[in-house]
Amino acid sequence: MASERDMEKWRAALTRAALPGSGSVKLAYTRPGPNEVSYQLTCLSAEGQVIGDDRDYDLLKAVMTPLEILCNCEDAPFTAQINLQNNALEFTSDK
Repeated sequence: MASERDMEKWRAALTRAALPGSGSVKLAYTRPGPNEVSYQLTCLSAEGQVIGDDRDYDLLKAVMTPLEILCNCEDAPFTAQINLQNNALEFTSDK
């Protein structure tokens, strides 16, 4: 999937997207139709519970823009997840 250099960009972007109390951050990227793109950003507690995201549009856009750019370099669909305790990054192809 991503090169080692891009992996560091993924780590930085997903870490930046984390909400307070997050144990991990997951981004699902799909292309449901020819001119459609879908992103789903989820922050999870260390126990695996979803943390509600009530950031305003500008803050959410600030964390999503780098992730959107990185997604455009990869083949959809996939999920990227970082464990914030050990900085482990995992990509899962959803094909």
